[in-house]
Amino acid sequence: MTGPVDFGSRAIEYVEHVLKQCQLNPSQLAQKAGLEPSSLNRPLNSTRYRGALSLTTIGKIANATHVDPSPFLTLGERCGLVVIRSDPVPLPVLERLRRRSGMSMRELAEASGFSGQSSIQRYLSAEYAKGLRPEIAERFVDALIGRGDPPITAFDLRDLISGKTVQTDDPALTDLLGFLHFLRAERGVDVPERHFETLRALTTSKNEGAANG
Repeated sequence: MTGPVDFGSRAIEYVEHVLKQCQLNPSQLAQKAGLEPSSLNRPLNSTRYRGALSLTTIGKIANATHVDPSPFLTLGERCGLVVIRSDPVPLPVLERLRRRSGMSMRELAEASGFSGQSSIQRYLSAEYAKGLRPEIAERFVDALIGRGDPPITAFDLRDLISGKTVQTDDPALTDLLGFLHFLRAERGVDVPERHFETLRALTTSKNEGAANG
């Protein structure tokens, strides 16, 4: 990443990039992202308020516009953004990503290790509201990442790996799974598979314990 070192300046650059990409003015963008107009107008118009932009604000803008802020963030900030939660996103996000990937339902099923398209139809339906178990979400993440034009990134898959649609009773464990996926997919870190297995086992045992309790 190049450009200004301080977060405030990079956040301003991202907001200006979004305004240009989406052809919006600051007040329109604020409304679209569920923000007060002053939360964008002040930092855009005065260096005095430049520090007012937070990572949470950037996350809301990204969620509302689907403009990836990753090029403007450091690794630590990007990791923080991956685990920031907002309102639950409807599961059809999986269907939108499937279409973006260019894969048919059958191809996605095969790439995710399912026997056929009938095995994943329910996960792509707007009527399926149960959420995905972590191990199921991981299969879709591995199948989709890097596909499409532009290529699908970990940021695009945040709704599957950050806990918003993943079915688990322990969000901390899901955050860790999302973080490990981020390191592996976005930074090229060779994360040992045993770490994923350990977290999956912990998640499963906690869910079973809650069910038995």
